[in-house]
Amino acid sequence: MSIFSFGASHSEGYVDLSFAAFDKYREWLGVDTSKNMPPTWIEILGNKFNCDYKNFGKGAASNQEIFFQLAGQITNIKKGDIVIINWASSLRCLWLKNHEIVSISPQNKIQENVEQIIPYIKETYEIIAKKRSSPKWLIEIQRYEDVIDALAESIGFDVYYWFTDDVLLATTKEDKNYEQNKRKYLLSDLIELNYGKQIFEILSLDINVLNKLGTNKCFIDEKVNTDIINKIQELTFYSPMCCILFDILRKYGATTLIQETNGVVPDKYHLSQVGHKVQAELFYSYITNTPYPKILTNDTENKTINR
Repeated sequence: MSIFSFGASHSEGYVDLSFAAFDKYREWLGVDTSKNMPPTWIEILGNKFNCDYKNFGKGAASNQEIFFQLAGQITNIKKGDIVIINWASSLRCLWLKNHEIVSISPQNKIQENVEQIIPYIKETYEIIAKKRSSPKWLIEIQRYEDVIDALAESIGFDVYYWFTDDVLLATTKEDKNYEQNKRKYLLSDLIELNYGKQIFEILSLDINVLNKLGTNKCFIDEKVNTDIINKIQELTFYSPMCCILFDILRKYGATTLIQETNGVVPDKYHLSQVGHKVQAELFYSYITNTPYPKILTNDTENKTINR
């Protein structure tokens, strides 16, 4: 058995030291190369399963690119393997840059020299950002999952998904088949326990059409659309974590780079070595359907949460 991981920087780990925050973290840890960086969640998970692991995560990847990552490896995935896919920001998309197809995010700032080279690129970015912020883009992920799930059934591998985009995570519950398929979404039970009610209230603008993707007002009314997105993003406004799933990990002791280094590495979007350990432990418990690990509280008291 092998474990395959696909996703963006939250799956890639500390490999790319050209990313300033990871290189700063390397300096803080006092190590020389990426090989000496702490193990990330996929490494820890592979060791817990006592099997090979293959990590194809790539920083800043769009969901289109993540799907392509999987497509490029599908002939190497065998019966009995585990595939874990981290869906990233729906704002990212594929773009032609310097004659290469790359992932790019419309919310990134456009440099002045680029605006001079490429006329109207700023306006184009703004249009793409506005359009790709719509919850309608959930359909992109659903169609990818349709293909992947069919391949999983045909080949015989297990597939699991997780989100760092809270809008995608929340609106996934709008799929009429969500209840029968929710097992494939990692930590879906903990997300339901901690955020299920809030998500339901935000999405339940018209209870009569709930769970009918495309007919809920949040998918067809632009003003409601914007309100929905803002309310979903506000769910973790007071959390030190960047997304709902990471906030779940926080309850089990996970920290970010800025927390572990006491501000030396100003990055609240990526997990520290402790965070990766917690993520691996919870993913392992979920996949094996065993009790979740102990929680380390502020007073160091240990408590065990059963499934």
